[in-house]
Amino acid sequence: MSGIILYIEHNLENLRLVQRAVEEIGLTLFCARSGADGLACVERLRPAVILIGLDLPDVDGFHLARALRRRLDEALHCVPIIAISAQEPDAGSQRDAGSQPDAEAERAIAAGCSVYLPRPLDIRRLWDLLERFLAAGDLG
Repeated sequence: MSGIILYIEHNLENLRLVQRAVEEIGLTLFCARSGADGLACVERLRPAVILIGLDLPDVDGFHLARALRRRLDEALHCVPIIAISAQEPDAGSQRDAGSQPDAEAERAIAAGCSVYLPRPLDIRRLWDLLERFLAAGDLG
């Protein structure tokens, strides 16, 4: 399994968590700290998988996903984009516990993301997705 993974995220704690998880399965993660930097990195690195934090300082992740889908050339158009929620669920809100992540997931998919991962981040799910997407890329 090989390929470049790009994570567009400004929160250092989130970056470190995902970097440790990705390195634990023998992959290398490239990081961009803003949407503008992320767009530039996509052009330069041509990643196999893109991870996007939804709360960036210069643009929200939904807008960035739409921009990536518009800008990606034919060779990169099918690159999987994994949206990672910026928000932990509100533990005090039992009644609407599923509504915020569900609405955010719908927005992410509508914006062009392949998958939405809520917080707290399920590292095993992230590993499974990366392995699946990278294996599919190796077949083409």
